[in-house]
Amino acid sequence: MANSYIQLHFVALFFLASLTIPSNCLPGLYPKAPVALFVFGDSLFDPGNNDFIKTTTTFQANFPPYGETFFKLPTGRFTDGRIIPDFIAEFAKLSLIPPYLQTGYHEFLTNGVNFASGGAGALAETNTGLVIDLKMQFKNFRKAKKHLRLNIGKRAAKRVVKNAVYLFGIGSNDYLSPLTNNSSIFKLYAPQDYVAMVVGNITSVVQKIHREGGRKFGILNLGPLGCLPRLRAANVAAGGNGECVEQVTALAKLHNVLLSQKLQLLQKRLKDFKYSYFDVFAASIATVQNPSKFGFKEVKSACCGSGPFRGYFSCGGKRGMKEYELCDNPKDYLFFDANHPTEAANLQSAEAMWGGPPNITGPYNLQSLFHSGTDLKSFECLLDFLAGLSAVLFRRQEIVLGFYLDLYGKMEESLARAFQRFELSAKETEGIDLSGDDIEEGMLGCTGSLLGKLVGDKVANFTGVKNYINHAWGYPRRMKITELGPNLFQFHFEEEEEKKKALTGGPWIMDNQVFVLREWEVGWA
Repeated sequence: MANSYIQLHFVALFFLASLTIPSNCLPGLYPKAPVALFVFGDSLFDPGNNDFIKTTTTFQANFPPYGETFFKLPTGRFTDGRIIPDFIAEFAKLSLIPPYLQTGYHEFLTNGVNFASGGAGALAETNTGLVIDLKMQFKNFRKAKKHLRLNIGKRAAKRVVKNAVYLFGIGSNDYLSPLTNNSSIFKLYAPQDYVAMVVGNITSVVQKIHREGGRKFGILNLGPLGCLPRLRAANVAAGGNGECVEQVTALAKLHNVLLSQKLQLLQKRLKDFKYSYFDVFAASIATVQNPSKFGFKEVKSACCGSGPFRGYFSCGGKRGMKEYELCDNPKDYLFFDANHPTEAANLQSAEAMWGGPPNITGPYNLQSLFHSGTDLKSFECLLDFLAGLSAVLFRRQEIVLGFYLDLYGKMEESLARAFQRFELSAKETEGIDLSGDDIEEGMLGCTGSLLGKLVGDKVANFTGVKNYINHAWGYPRRMKITELGPNLFQFHFEEEEEKKKALTGGPWIMDNQVFVLREWEVGWA
């Protein structure tokens, strides 16, 4: 046994790039219509909706120096330039997502729209009458959906809603507003009960959007709220030295634990529910502990404001205090004003959300959610094309594995069969030689196994693959992973349900490369 060798031939899916595929087949891989982005949230995500409501300058940023880094004028965004949704739209090859209240009936909204409102909370009682709370944002979404149906038709609107990504960033004002306004709310509710109400309102809207047809969600947790310049300044005013206010940060921690738990439950309960959970808290702590690693020089004080740590919300001189200080280079700062990050910080958050590792952004990152929005019908042309390819020849002592790209979790059997009928070129049939005792032992227990190929040019680190797979698949009990060759792996399962979940729950995308899975069949070895 030790002296024998096993030669595996696998189908390199990327050989499609070298074939002449009819142009009308390409929409199956790259849809004609981009995946839309619908945004819900507070001032971290507000692109200017509050400019169109009756409110106060506390909840507006339509005056200098806001917007001056990128737009060269104020746009209503609470930062010096772009906000996180702006960058996500750019990564997804969309134009800037407009404020909902700025849009007119003439706009089709097929790229999405932003409903976020500065100062908004998940609770209607948070800054009531001055902002657009989450419940009202959902009502606006339903109005936008109605406009879509009227403008592009019922079927097309349904497709837009289903393929879209829904981005949520809300909750901080539900904790900050009562504390800074000396509200008695925390005398009426235990912290756990209050947090349950906030998280419950967020997940309730998520479920409502799911009932409306939405399937893919990007959700931010809360950062260490007690470390905002605003709270550090409050600590100084109370006789402290500018430390983080742990009472507020403790609420954020409770919120994050419960939100994560609720999202995991929704994933089990709701059909085709996929989500990306960005750990703002962990990312913020890492930045504060090692600023230079992330390109920052100042992570405690704001760029714009007054008082200790420039933590008074006076940036722009329109909020009751006319005097304020402004730094020379906002890129050096984590915070632009007393409450909000700089464009530079927003970019780093967006990059982590888009393609970050599972320990920061999971179980999916936003890139994988955007790339999983292709319409199955667009594969019909590709199927016709593949049907003309001849069958792969099986040779003695050789195994030819036909891998198929499971972009949709439940791809039609006809497509899977079609991917097994590729004709390989001479170069592609050269194969990969795998030999050695360790590999042979790993191939012995093949029953209950999946074979996985990471398709792409980069050779993945085995430890990184194990970390990604375990996190993405929910840490299957007693699953064994064996590296068979460069980007080629065996996954052996003790439980059939765990194997089925991995096989049908994709797509699985690691570092911009797709995992293609195939169930092991008797007689291959």
